[in-house]
Amino acid sequence: MSDFSITGAILAGGKGQRMGGVNKGLLIWADQPLVMHVHQAMEQVVEDISFNTNDHLEAYQVFRVKVISDQDHQNKGPLSGIFSCLQEAQGSHLLISPCDTPCISPQAFKVLLESAQKQPDCIVYLSSESGDHPLHGVIPKASINDLERYLQGNRFNVMGFYQVYGAQAVDWPHESELLNINTQQCLASLTDS
Repeated sequence: MSDFSITGAILAGGKGQRMGGVNKGLLIWADQPLVMHVHQAMEQVVEDISFNTNDHLEAYQVFRVKVISDQDHQNKGPLSGIFSCLQEAQGSHLLISPCDTPCISPQAFKVLLESAQKQPDCIVYLSSESGDHPLHGVIPKASINDLERYLQGNRFNVMGFYQVYGAQAVDWPHESELLNINTQQCLASLTDS
């Protein structure tokens, strides 16, 4: 695909309920916020990166990265963030990652982009032994109208949308890179290792 181009987005809009309401992207591990670990990996494969969040906007603006808040379908989960980022995306495709997987590598993003270039009309996402990881993926900007219709139908399941639109799993064997920090205990265990 000759006009294949990528915009990146790090999803940091979760309510962090299992973290006691703390915005997970701002939690510190290895001397910096979780969201910046993801940013450092992503910036090795794409220049244009935004953060998607609906709270702690001032805290995220400190990083001098564009911050996108959900205008439509707010508080409907990750799909509302993906929709908002697709609206703002300059590229033909959107590379997404959650803010709470600080061990993700640039290589994982490269594998996703290579797969997306081979299947530009399809959503691609990472899968591992532990299951699907749909928030590590590449989504065609052309899917935005389908996503809007999906959300208007009060459907908010990420994998549900992927199945409706057409998606392909990409195997990623490095399970430790996909560790999702959902609790304080998980963060503590990562710090101890």
